[in-house]
Amino acid sequence: MKTKIYDFYCDPSHGWLKVKLSELNKLGIGHKISHCSYTKGEYAYLEEDCDASLFLEEQKKRGVEIKVREHNSNKSSVIRKYQHYIFCMALKNLLEILVRINLYCNGECNCTALTSGENICLGDNFVVNENELVSIEESTRNIEGILQ
Repeated sequence: MKTKIYDFYCDPSHGWLKVKLSELNKLGIGHKISHCSYTKGEYAYLEEDCDASLFLEEQKKRGVEIKVREHNSNKSSVIRKYQHYIFCMALKNLLEILVRINLYCNGECNCTALTSGENICLGDNFVVNENELVSIEESTRNIEGILQ
């Protein structure tokens, strides 16, 4: 049986298991993670009630023994300021669609390929740049705040 070690962070009211985003995709559960989890860099911080349990169950099904290192804090965790998992996955999916559209237009609409700092082509009259994507992200955060 293979053993893996994960970090579990908790504050006075909640906790999160830190796992690599690539592991979620490898297990085929990336699309099942809720908005209660967060992401930063290449890691997801899975909320303890549902998402972490789902991850641990999937690992157990594959014969992986899990060991957890706990990190407790008596104040609100910085994890709460990370990007919500759902938004990051939605943006990733949007970017993949935009890349496909850009490849489809094959440069005929006078735009460049999707790379950092360049434009994303959606046709002759519609181009999105990196600043606009940041604006979309901020708008989404505002909407999330209203819905909570």
